[in-house]
Amino acid sequence: MSSEKVIIKHFNETLFNGVTANVALNDASSITLSFKEEEVKEFNDQHGLFTQKAYKFSAEEKGINLFLQFKHYQDMMICSVYSSIQQEEVIFKQKSFSPQKGISLSIKNIPGIESILGFYHFNDWWTRPVFPTDISQLPARTQSILWKKGGLHYFLIPVVTAKCKTEIAGDANGLTIGLSSYLNGMNEYNTVSFIIKIGKEPLELVKDTIVTVQKELNLTYPLRENKRYPEILDYLGWCSWDAFYQEVNEKGIIDKLVELNEKKIPVKWIMIDDGWADTYNKMLRSFAADSEKFPNGLNESIKTLKEQFGVNWVGVWHTLFGYWGGIDPDSQMAIEVKNQLHKTNSGKLLPAPSADKGFGFWNAYHGYLKKAGVDFVKVDSQGAVNNFYTYHESPGTAAKEIHTALEASAGIHFDQTIINCMGMAAENIWYRPSSAISRNSDDFVPGKEISFKEHALQNVYNSLYHSHFYWGDWDMYWTDHEEDIQSAVLRALSGGPVYFSDRVGKTNPENVWPLILKSGRILRADQPALPTADMLYINPNLDGIALKVWTKTRESAVIGLFNIDLEDREVEGTVSPSDIPHFSDGTFILYEYFSGRATLLEYKDEYRVKLSGNGVSLFTIVPFEGVTPIGITSKFLSQLTVEKMYSSNGNTVFILPEGGPFGFISETQPNSVTVNGLSVAIHRKDNFYFEIICPDTESQAFIEVKI
Repeated sequence: MSSEKVIIKHFNETLFNGVTANVALNDASSITLSFKEEEVKEFNDQHGLFTQKAYKFSAEEKGINLFLQFKHYQDMMICSVYSSIQQEEVIFKQKSFSPQKGISLSIKNIPGIESILGFYHFNDWWTRPVFPTDISQLPARTQSILWKKGGLHYFLIPVVTAKCKTEIAGDANGLTIGLSSYLNGMNEYNTVSFIIKIGKEPLELVKDTIVTVQKELNLTYPLRENKRYPEILDYLGWCSWDAFYQEVNEKGIIDKLVELNEKKIPVKWIMIDDGWADTYNKMLRSFAADSEKFPNGLNESIKTLKEQFGVNWVGVWHTLFGYWGGIDPDSQMAIEVKNQLHKTNSGKLLPAPSADKGFGFWNAYHGYLKKAGVDFVKVDSQGAVNNFYTYHESPGTAAKEIHTALEASAGIHFDQTIINCMGMAAENIWYRPSSAISRNSDDFVPGKEISFKEHALQNVYNSLYHSHFYWGDWDMYWTDHEEDIQSAVLRALSGGPVYFSDRVGKTNPENVWPLILKSGRILRADQPALPTADMLYINPNLDGIALKVWTKTRESAVIGLFNIDLEDREVEGTVSPSDIPHFSDGTFILYEYFSGRATLLEYKDEYRVKLSGNGVSLFTIVPFEGVTPIGITSKFLSQLTVEKMYSSNGNTVFILPEGGPFGFISETQPNSVTVNGLSVAIHRKDNFYFEIICPDTESQAFIEVKI
């Protein structure tokens, strides 16, 4: 007997209650399909043995059939949708699915959910976390869901294929999974829709699910861990955006570099952001710079920056479409590259959404920039792919072709050094071939529009999924600002680029030096920062708990605690060696940067912290083994200042890249400490924590501790 709703079980577990299928047609009609039958089979594929359950839905009078297919593996489930519309006659007007949400699957509830973490698009380019108590509260355009149930975690990713994009939204009826082709005339669907994996360790589960999606979609693009981090971005940078916005000009940049040189701040790269290009009415008119802002041309400006101010590299900004509105059709450039452009139905002239033709445009543009001395690019507005190419190409195919063209050119001209920006749409994330850096949040805004509290929340939680694809760019910041300290600490933890955007005269060197060495090299963590596992279902904006974020620094780890409570209440937090996935049983040193205090903890011990409004604490956690270095304690990530360490017969040698206050742990009072062969005073800071002052030097320092 026919009905509308079915129950989806994963073996004996009820996963989804009350599933219905609905189709929307191009004539604006909406049809709820009736469930007809279930078919069960056993198979084996690249993922292993699975039970396949196919649920047939139909509206026979309309000639519409839909098969909802679930492949059930031991620890995961893959959902695919097959649907077609039978046409009355081939010469009659054809019925087709609506371009947007042509198919919708409604789920009444997911039984037994204890906690939920979702990621959703609050605009076309950025995601943020949400912590609902029920699936019906998930916002529109939810990109993934992590939930906890009975000691297990479940991670659901709606996928973007070559012909379909799936998105999730909560509503009054529960949860809706919408499938969209964004194309007219589609009368068939044959696509994977979403994948769910189940596991005990949520951090591992997220990565495992991403790998499964890649395998299912036959995507061979490397994950972040197999990508090369760009050398340029291992150094301190400055960006023109918040200093000048669209009024950036050669004189202003030079004035800023004069200041940085006077303050001896070793900025090694600069980014000339939006406002430099030759544009008209938000369209790109030529490859050259605006002649009024850069009267000597881009080439001479860059030459001055490099030869007179010690800047090693200069990057420039452009969008994925040339400029915000594409290419000026009345420009000479449009004529010269006409075979590489595509005109949309709305009249926009854009780089062609095909890898070969699009490459022609980017090769010409990037070739010009390279000759002018440009070393890398920031590419903005990437999440607008679907806005421009709807009804022309599906989001997955358009993004794949566009990113392939762009990155082929960037590989030739800029050694693949791209900062992807405004590009957290699923089609961007999944279909970039090889670039390693991508912005991880909405913009830093010096005013009150977006506070540190929101910026930190987005960056830390977005990193849970985004870091498996890219090193996150946690954006520029101001070094002289009411939120400058916590902003600097957050960038130190990020594992990505560190750069600021202060106006002329406004850079505070004291807030820069903890991040870098004298060479300008940033002390960059081994991986992108992540929320600790105990934070995944906690909203630190509202729950009275400090935001806790960790990262890896060689064999040690660093944990940052931030008060991002929206009401500025005092918050509490804990720090434990057990917060760190790569640690196991043993004794650990806990060193807090701001207080300069060291504590010994066992693996499962907790150190409790209270933070007042906007407070921050930064802890280095090191396995305790004899004489153990903390490193140069004036640096946020002090462990990274220890280049090498040797121990023999009671003597321990540390090699540092430069001088500074150096801390170490020893259960026994040292007999002596020398730096480059000269004895220095030993200061006992605690029962087992000692500090010396290593003379200020530009070269390596050799420290020998004798017990």
